[in-house]
Amino acid sequence: MTTAAGIPSAPTFDIIDIGDTTVTVIWEPSRSANPGSVFFIQYRPRGMYQWEESPNEVLDYQMTVKQLDPGTTYQLRVVSRNGAGEQAPAEWQEFHTGGTGPGRVKLSTAVWFYCIFLVLLIIIVLCGIFVWAKKVRDAYWEKKRSNN
Repeated sequence: MTTAAGIPSAPTFDIIDIGDTTVTVIWEPSRSANPGSVFFIQYRPRGMYQWEESPNEVLDYQMTVKQLDPGTTYQLRVVSRNGAGEQAPAEWQEFHTGGTGPGRVKLSTAVWFYCIFLVLLIIIVLCGIFVWAKKVRDAYWEKKRSNN
């Protein structure tokens, strides 16, 4: 039995796996109304207006979205579409990809940061020792001159 033509109902979906640059989504077509026949995923970084779209999926109710930016919060939703081109998006969900975001440095793994910090600390300590040694030497010679 087929359903009457009309706007499809939004599917329900879950985000099941989040990587540094990928996310895997599974969905379930609506069972109580017009489920639609084609599904795709829309996603965008938080704060962006334009949705990006995955390829259409007809047979499988699972998809992995690739080439996401690491360390970024995304909004994602699954959309059902019927043969007439009418579509119904589900409510979007937010997720955060792993890793370090573009333009950011993770200081806990940035060995170079700690090396530069350590070198600067050593230079400051050596300068302090040289200033102290000069004061001691000047005081020694001043005392020696005053005794003569």
